[in-house]
Amino acid sequence: MEKEVEDTLDWQWLSIAKKQMKRDTEPFRHDFEAVVTFKHYFDKKDSFYIYKINDFQPFFVFKMGTQKAKMAINTDKNGTHFLWDEFCYINGKRKRCCNFVTVTASVYDSLLQKQIALAVMEAKNEDTTNIDLFCTLFNEVLQKVSVQKDHKFNPVGWCTDVVGANFPAITKVFGDEAKAC
Repeated sequence: MEKEVEDTLDWQWLSIAKKQMKRDTEPFRHDFEAVVTFKHYFDKKDSFYIYKINDFQPFFVFKMGTQKAKMAINTDKNGTHFLWDEFCYINGKRKRCCNFVTVTASVYDSLLQKQIALAVMEAKNEDTTNIDLFCTLFNEVLQKVSVQKDHKFNPVGWCTDVVGANFPAITKVFGDEAKAC
């Protein structure tokens, strides 16, 4: 009888059902562990590439990298680098990571003639709390890379979509002069 039962079981169906149940009960755990493992591996090369991750509320993964941080430092409106007169674009998209919004700060590089992402953060929502967190972590990386405790990202201006969460968070972190832009 056991042989008959074994022969009639559809092992592939059982495997698929098991995977689906795991996805339903732990929708982010497996992927999050992969990100943590990747972060530990990559920290030896660039500790800012995946700067901070949090699997509790608010859930986020913030990525920047040392080279992107140096590029952001060169975007200072009071500087002499060719990026001094470029706007910072902050935008959130829902296409990149399932069930998350990808918030990106980018700048136009006139030499490459394209937008360059300076920092990226996956978060549950594009709300004031997450944009505030994004801007705070952005400045935190710049302060560590520039070795200046009070360094703030200082572009000539800001460009963002119509999301009401972006400008209150930007002005909270970067100051009231961001409103003038």
